[in-house]
Amino acid sequence: MGFLELLVFLFNFGYVLYLVYSHRFYEYFTRLNEYFTRHCLYCRSYWSRIKGYIYKQIQIYISFLVDYYNKKKK
Repeated sequence: MGFLELLVFLFNFGYVLYLVYSHRFYEYFTRLNEYFTRHCLYCRSYWSRIKGYIYKQIQIYISFLVDYYNKKKK
C-alpha cells in the first residue's frame, strides 16, 4: 500500500508541476493577466482576487501533501 500511495503522490505532484511550469499554461495565464489588467478596468480587482485564490490553492495543496507524508514517515 505504501508503494502505491507513493506512486499516486509522485503522479499528482508531477502533474501540478507540469501545469505550473508548462509553456501553454504560462502563456494562457499571461494572456488572461494582460487582458484583465489592460482592457477591463472593472475586472482588475476581481482578477487580482482570482490570482490570489489560485496561488493560495496551490500552496494549500502542496502543504497538505507535505504534512501528509511527514505524518506517514513518523
